Amino acid sequence: MLGNFTENQRRLLYLVACYTKPSVLDMDKSEWIRREALVVLIYEGIVGGDPESRKAAVLEYDYAPSSQLVEGRRVWINMPHEGISDTEYLCEEGLLQILKMASTTHSSITAYQVTDKGQQIVDRLSKLDKGPVNELVYAPGTRNLLSVRWHMDESKTDGTGGSFQLFETHESDGIRLPDGYRYTSSITECEDVSYVSSAYIPICLR
Repeated sequence: MLGNFTENQRRLLYLVACYTKPSVLDMDKSEWIRREALVVLIYEGIVGGDPESRKAAVLEYDYAPSSQLVEGRRVWINMPHEGISDTEYLCEEGLLQILKMASTTHSSITAYQVTDKGQQIVDRLSKLDKGPVNELVYAPGTRNLLSVRWHMDESKTDGTGGSFQLFETHESDGIRLPDGYRYTSSITECEDVSYVSSAYIPICLR
């Protein structure tokens, strides 16, 4: 069954599985990953993580500037549309499940979680898939996951006033480590898209 999925899809599934866990018993904690955090992690997988110590790409997707709603404000980010498309495909295949909620400001929140079927696939993945993802999602030399947080610059309202930060959390309880590893994502550093235009002259006037 592994052969039915691309390398990108396998690694993406494992990435989500690192951050999520379905509850087995009523008292168990169910863990989900929000869409915006997943978008940042996919982007970091494309560019190789920390700008100060770039690694080989974990995911082979393209990205393009896109205006997205982040905590009630429009922000321009480098959106990995293909990565989100693969995420939706994994949902259709029953390997991930999706949860949609409404925030206190009535905006929509989307989150993802690995399913039991998806976890069975994850358990069969090789080190070739898991290794690069581990280097992306864990703080160097630890088993502490990197969490994603949006930092808003209240002085700006033009869609450039903030950044996504990745910071180390404690392995056992997920609490942020004050002196832990961290870096700022470059996902909000959108490049200008170059293009060439030329005048169109109707055939009758040529």
